[in-house]
Amino acid sequence: MNEVMTVKEASKLSGLTEQAIRCGLKAGKLPFGFAFKSDNSKCWSYKIMKKRFKLWLEGEL
Repeated sequence: MNEVMTVKEASKLSGLTEQAIRCGLKAGKLPFGFAFKSDNSKCWSYKIMKKRFKLWLEGEL
Protein backbone atom coordinates (compact mmCIF):
# COMPACT_ATOMS: atom_id res chain seq x y z
CA MET A 1 0.00 0.00 0.00
CA ASN A 2 1.24 3.47 -0.87
CA GLU A 3 1.80 5.41 2.36
CA VAL A 4 1.42 8.89 0.86
CA MET A 5 -1.35 10.65 -1.00
CA THR A 6 -1.58 13.62 -3.33
CA VAL A 7 -2.93 17.07 -2.52
CA LYS A 8 -5.75 16.36 -4.97
CA GLU A 9 -6.74 13.15 -3.14
CA ALA A 10 -6.63 14.91 0.24
CA SER A 11 -8.75 17.74 -1.14
CA LYS A 12 -11.46 15.39 -2.42
CA LEU A 13 -11.64 13.45 0.84
CA SER A 14 -11.55 16.45 3.18
CA GLY A 15 -13.72 18.93 1.31
CA LEU A 16 -10.94 21.53 1.49
CA THR A 17 -9.63 23.11 -1.69
CA GLU A 18 -6.27 22.01 -3.05
CA GLN A 19 -4.97 25.52 -2.35
CA ALA A 20 -6.13 25.32 1.28
CA ILE A 21 -4.28 22.02 1.69
CA ARG A 22 -1.12 23.48 0.15
CA CYS A 23 -1.26 26.63 2.29
CA GLY A 24 -1.94 24.64 5.46
CA LEU A 25 0.99 22.33 4.81
CA LYS A 26 3.33 25.25 4.03
CA ALA A 27 2.28 27.00 7.25
CA GLY A 28 2.64 23.84 9.33
CA LYS A 29 -1.05 24.04 10.34
CA LEU A 30 -2.11 20.60 9.05
CA PRO A 31 -0.70 17.73 11.14
CA PHE A 32 -0.81 15.05 8.44
CA GLY A 33 1.99 16.21 6.16
CA PHE A 34 4.46 18.88 5.19
CA ALA A 35 5.65 21.06 2.33
CA PHE A 36 9.23 21.49 1.20
CA LYS A 37 11.18 23.27 -1.51
CA SER A 38 14.63 22.42 -2.80
CA ASP A 39 17.23 25.17 -2.67
CA ASN A 40 17.43 25.54 -6.44
CA SER A 41 13.71 25.11 -7.12
CA LYS A 42 10.84 27.54 -7.38
CA CYS A 43 8.29 24.74 -6.94
CA TRP A 44 6.98 23.34 -3.67
CA SER A 45 6.51 19.63 -3.04
CA TYR A 46 4.03 18.14 -0.59
CA LYS A 47 4.03 14.92 1.39
CA ILE A 48 0.78 13.74 2.98
CA MET A 49 0.84 10.57 5.05
CA LYS A 50 -2.32 8.51 4.56
CA LYS A 51 -2.45 7.14 8.11
CA ARG A 52 -2.10 10.58 9.70
CA PHE A 53 -4.61 12.05 7.24
CA LYS A 54 -7.16 9.38 8.17
CA LEU A 55 -6.63 10.07 11.88
CA TRP A 56 -7.08 13.79 11.24
CA LEU A 57 -10.33 13.20 9.31
CA GLU A 58 -11.63 11.11 12.19
CA GLY A 59 -10.76 13.89 14.66
CA GLU A 60 -8.10 11.82 16.41
CA LEU A 61 -5.15 14.00 15.43
